[in-house]
Amino acid sequence: MTKYGLTAAQWRGSSLALRVVALLSLMTYMAACAGLPAWVSQAQQVLPVAVSAVAAILSLVAGLEGKTLDAATVANIQTIANEVNTGIVDIEALVKQYQDHASDGLLSSIQTAANVVVANLQKLMSDAQIKNAETQQKITAIANLVVAELQAWASTLPLLQAKAGAKVTLTVPATVSAFKDSFNAIISTPTGNPDVDMALTHIKHL
Repeated sequence: MTKYGLTAAQWRGSSLALRVVALLSLMTYMAACAGLPAWVSQAQQVLPVAVSAVAAILSLVAGLEGKTLDAATVANIQTIANEVNTGIVDIEALVKQYQDHASDGLLSSIQTAANVVVANLQKLMSDAQIKNAETQQKITAIANLVVAELQAWASTLPLLQAKAGAKVTLTVPATVSAFKDSFNAIISTPTGNPDVDMALTHIKHL
């Protein structure tokens, strides 16, 4: 006998955190399979905070131009970050279309758009050529946070298309409050580099 995906023995011996994850997994699975508004609501929460996090990267690099970043590096990061923002806007538009006219084709388009955004964020981390370690640490931490959240959210999309008996890997997205806590911790933790730490003070908490 199982309870929320765990055996009876596993449930009795599980921690509160494990039980919460199991419950969230079940809730996300049920919402996705039924095509319930919960899936859309999740998108409406995840995407705006992703935009805010990318805006924080843009603010940080603008404040560090001529200090820990040269103009060429700043321009490169801004170009990629703007592509990320455009991609997120595209996802928001596709989700709205899905609300009005649900289809597997739109789901595929949403997943493709999410993959493009994630790829651009990974490109930002790999191709920006940031030489200052403290600057790279903060930009990478924010970008990784957004990547993890978008990938977790996008992992629920195949459930809406899955046929009975199909195996789909599900990663439960962090709650928006947990995302904000992680983001705020990143920008609040000093690096020891005066220029970077000063630039971080100009970024608003979520």
